Amino acid sequence: MTPRICFLHIPKCGGTTIHRALRQHYSADEQIKMSGRETVAAARETGTPLMDYRREQLPSMLSTEGCRYVAGHIPFCRATHQNFRADWRFITILREPVSRWLSQYFYNRYKTAGRLRTKLDLSTYVARARRSKAYSGMLADVSRFQFWKDPANAAIETLEKLDVVGCLERLDDFKRDVEALLGAELDVGHERRNPLPAEEQQRMVTPEIRRRVEELCAGDKKIYAHALGMVDRRRARGSVS
Repeated sequence: MTPRICFLHIPKCGGTTIHRALRQHYSADEQIKMSGRETVAAARETGTPLMDYRREQLPSMLSTEGCRYVAGHIPFCRATHQNFRADWRFITILREPVSRWLSQYFYNRYKTAGRLRTKLDLSTYVARARRSKAYSGMLADVSRFQFWKDPANAAIETLEKLDVVGCLERLDDFKRDVEALLGAELDVGHERRNPLPAEEQQRMVTPEIRRRVEELCAGDKKIYAHALGMVDRRRARGSVS
């Protein structure tokens, strides 16, 4: 029987393509995708921070009778993982942080509508941007009251708990590892969702802007480097636990 899989989809890491490939292995009533719009509206209505709200919804999804596949922009929760890890396999995929950061900007800048849309040009946006928490925000499970914990180290601890961790730049390795879990082939294509062509993006990214984004992504780069090391170690072992 196809295993129960929870796909923690980190934005702009190729997750939409991965999700569409994974869902082909489950019937419609076996899968739940956490809705972005619905959770944004519900979190706003209840006055709950969005990521906290999504984290709170995951246990009920994993407990749904007949459900075998859950996916979405769902942050990791240690308690949920502890309670469900015997029956569920938790997986995620990361992307080189500077590429992910720029992809996120260009997507939000050139999409026609939606939450997080920005009208700022790249230079202005970079100048005003705060340090990226793309990976620690999704993986660390550190509350604002746990100020003594380093979010990057906490995210790295999470990576070690997951069943499969991949990197978009090593997609073949991730595909192989997920296929080992599924016991079936994963048909991963490529879907370009960014509204601005790659050539135009490259033209706008000056060396100065790239250096600044590198600084903004320092924490993400530490987490990504660990993920890449995990991929290398798993490949050397040649198997999935």
